[in-house]
Amino acid sequence: MKIWYKGVLCNTGTYRYMGEDKPALYYIYSPDQETMLKAGFVEDHPCL
Repeated sequence: MKIWYKGVLCNTGTYRYMGEDKPALYYIYSPDQETMLKAGFVEDHPCL
């Protein structure tokens, strides 16, 4: 599912950690680098 989180478009999903599913947000799009950094995304690795 796609959502807007603090001005950044993200996919929701999960990742496995020590045998448990954990919630995750995967960056898709941000209008600028500053908005992306303010939202807490520190690396620019877009995911579809």
